[in-house]
Amino acid sequence: MSTLENALAEGHDALIKLQHLTLRDGPAKPTSTNDPTMLREYTESLERKLAELLLEKERNIEVCKASAECTFAKNYAGRVLVAIFDHAMGAKVDGLKTWWETGNIQTRSGPGHWRLDPRALRDKRGFNLLHVTMERNLAKESAKVAQIDLLVDTMRFDVNSTDLVGRTSLHHAAMNGYEELVIRLLAKNSNPLVQDHAGMTALGIVQQIAGASERIIQALLEAEKTHKQDSVVPSASLKKSDALVSVYFILRLEPYISSSEFRRYVDCATQLRDTIQACTCCVDAFHDHVVPVNADPSTSNVPFDAILRKNRMMEILENDLDTSAMTTEDFEQHIAIEASRFSIYSPVDQVTYAKGSWVNFLQRILLTRQKRSYGNSPDRHTWYYAALFQAQVQPLPGHVDVQKGHPTITSSSSFAACLPLESPVLIQGRHYWITAHMDSTATLDRPFEGATGLSVQVYSTESAVFSPYVGVLELYERVPGNKYDKADPKDEMVQQYQRIAPDHVYEVGVQIGPTATRKSASDFVKAWRDECKQLFQQRQCISGAAVCAHSCPQKLGAYMCRDSMEKIGVTLAQTTFGRSTYAKTLTPRAILQGSQDMYKGTRGDKWPGCQRTLAPSH
Repeated sequence: MSTLENALAEGHDALIKLQHLTLRDGPAKPTSTNDPTMLREYTESLERKLAELLLEKERNIEVCKASAECTFAKNYAGRVLVAIFDHAMGAKVDGLKTWWETGNIQTRSGPGHWRLDPRALRDKRGFNLLHVTMERNLAKESAKVAQIDLLVDTMRFDVNSTDLVGRTSLHHAAMNGYEELVIRLLAKNSNPLVQDHAGMTALGIVQQIAGASERIIQALLEAEKTHKQDSVVPSASLKKSDALVSVYFILRLEPYISSSEFRRYVDCATQLRDTIQACTCCVDAFHDHVVPVNADPSTSNVPFDAILRKNRMMEILENDLDTSAMTTEDFEQHIAIEASRFSIYSPVDQVTYAKGSWVNFLQRILLTRQKRSYGNSPDRHTWYYAALFQAQVQPLPGHVDVQKGHPTITSSSSFAACLPLESPVLIQGRHYWITAHMDSTATLDRPFEGATGLSVQVYSTESAVFSPYVGVLELYERVPGNKYDKADPKDEMVQQYQRIAPDHVYEVGVQIGPTATRKSASDFVKAWRDECKQLFQQRQCISGAAVCAHSCPQKLGAYMCRDSMEKIGVTLAQTTFGRSTYAKTLTPRAILQGSQDMYKGTRGDKWPGCQRTLAPSH
């Protein structure tokens, strides 16, 4: 090849490089992750985290060893250990107190004697005596409360000790529905924010249980709120060495920054590193003011969140991080290591830290990754339904006495005057119009059809305010093999109300489907809606309901009749799917809650119902 040809070839190569030149290829301020100081801090941080994990593993080994020793204990030792756990399970407080003071305990084979540290005992599940106290059995709850006092105050049990799956006594008390035990454990400084190995707090577990005690939920909500208010955002003020470790992580995000903002990222990253290294100040955690102090630069705290906000690095990471990188193995490893330094682990159920903080950013990144992962899962598909949405049934603040076959109901005079005349009421699952009320009595539109009863709850439907309508309901199918495969109506509610908040003014009255596609559900809804409109324009009601015989809002032209709309939907389901079983009438949420309260003997407790919010567009 001639000299001219060589020159042309080299020129062509140079042109190709020039065409592909980006800001990344030009000189930039160094953001090297090979800085000796930062590498040392990062290594020491990993060593500290490794030490924490090893310590946790040692604790688990101790629990497993204690569990094995207790489970396989034979002869005399086995009899005494079984007796100790029997006493704890049965809440035999006097027997446990005697054993604590003297070492004497009554076994199944007669008196026994063995003094040992009760806090070291574990059964085959890893339960200590405090965990066993929370088990659901025939022991009186008052005795269990007294046993908590003995174990925590006298025997010095750690109220936040965990079993083999990371659950505290508070988890077990809440799961088993012991209201007084939950209250007492919280009073003993049980931490409601402790998560088990699945990342669930006591409140998180209870919220998965249909019909859970409202009192337990409210107590845990208040406790979590108090603890979150008292806890300081962990990234607000960091040791200088810890802040440099987080900066090192930010520098490692370089490959995931969009090219258009790469130069800005380089400048901010360099400035952030220099600011942290030169910082000798502390932060007022309440006012977020940076205050210079005379302190050892290597040990003084730095206001990390405040510096991040001022540096604008948070803004860059929020807007210019390549979201497609979140699924790469390297990114997942980097984010998991950084989040673990602040005790944040996957799965993340919700974002709990204040917006604008570094830990809030980490939680949101992990949560986004989870949603992407779940959204791409081929094992969980979307179902589409046609649904009749009705005003959420609300319990009225009073009770009535009813007698089968009589149209008159009695109650207090103040409550009788509150019974609505403009919309039907719901009593024992049937709708009635109140035609008149006088003093402590009210008259129904027809003789009462239910069972005779005292102090019966009355519900308001409020259809005159929030008229019923039909629309498409989109739900994720159940995860295969989960506990809802064989569910009672209360558990089913968890599945059916994925997209409707508990405080919404509407609830699902009738659910028809599922259909294969959203278009199929939309076509069904259109046909359903058209027939409803046609009947409404003709002022006809086909419900056949007794309540409509007295007065029907559809015949009066006020609003559509909910029962007539249901009848149309069931008929269409029969025509479209071949059988009417595709149409499912749902029990109002308030009635399910009322039944649960009645069963638990807490009928007098207030059910919060819904807060008035804007109704969805029809």
